[in-house]
Amino acid sequence: MLTLLAPLLRTMSQLLLVILNYFGVDARKQPVVAGHAFLESVRRTVCGDSSKLMTRLQEMTRLQKKIAGIHKMVELQRIS
Repeated sequence: MLTLLAPLLRTMSQLLLVILNYFGVDARKQPVVAGHAFLESVRRTVCGDSSKLMTRLQEMTRLQKKIAGIHKMVELQRIS
């Protein structure tokens, strides 16, 4: 099952890297710092109500953690 999902997961991971790169963040060098820089960049660029902004940032953080976990699973699957 994971073998079938691997190409999709790689594509999602690459898409996240493209999004981070758009905001000027190099996630390949420092993933944790990249996540914080990305969220800070979004915080600075998004206009709107502060509660909505915090909700968006929390959603982005959750999404980033999920994608990082999926990426690790794919890497572990490649190794084994």
